[in-house]
Amino acid sequence: MNKYKILIIDDKPIPEHRYAMQQFLGRKLLTDEVIHHKNLIKNDNRIDNLVIMTKAEHTRLHDKLPKHWKSNDINTKPQGLYITVRDVMAKYDVEKDTVHSWKNKGMPSYKFCGLRRFIEVEVDKWVNEQ
Repeated sequence: MNKYKILIIDDKPIPEHRYAMQQFLGRKLLTDEVIHHKNLIKNDNRIDNLVIMTKAEHTRLHDKLPKHWKSNDINTKPQGLYITVRDVMAKYDVEKDTVHSWKNKGMPSYKFCGLRRFIEVEVDKWVNEQ
């Protein structure tokens, strides 16, 4: 079942997440641009939950996700999926070098489409064990 919210703009249906990103960017999306929901919740269309990607990047990212995260059951997905280095810095009030040092010491991290990402619950657990 498709859980995307659909808006009617100028008598044409458009997924709300695509419309939100277009409004944020101030332009129409290109043919090859897709909008990814960071937390994988299709109807969470807050702009800070949306990322613009190419179709190829989006496919590669989803191919790397565990199968149970791809379902529509949000109870099977970790909350706070895909936090960034900046998010870790802000949460723990540390510098970028510290985050990279933690990563090198074993803090769980993932690389998606060339970008370093962390799962918040995994980071919290790792930091609390140190």
